[in-house]
Amino acid sequence: MTEASTRFALPFILPGQAQKEQFHNEALLLLDGALHAVVEEGPLDTPPVAPEAGQAWLVAPGATGAWEGADDALALSTDAGWRFIQPVPGMLVWNLDLGHWHHWEADGATARCRRAQS
Repeated sequence: MTEASTRFALPFILPGQAQKEQFHNEALLLLDGALHAVVEEGPLDTPPVAPEAGQAWLVAPGATGAWEGADDALALSTDAGWRFIQPVPGMLVWNLDLGHWHHWEADGATARCRRAQS
């Protein structure tokens, strides 16, 4: 059995696993950020200084600091720090700052964010 879901890598609770609530809660955090996703702005290459829990941003390629290595992901602020959601082809995300949808398309082995047509 795999340890995470195929599309969004949500962690599974495995037989005999200790502290199951941690894995369950982690999956809920990621699901909360991916379901009907909304971002404050972006893509940005540096994390905001004082994010509120529940807010999310698009991570630009080559991001630095706490977002280093999370290129093209959704960065979700939580009480326990940053969580990253790797979008899949077909995913839509509303950008509050720009007032439009972002749509991920297959681009070889990765999904890249493209502005959706209005």
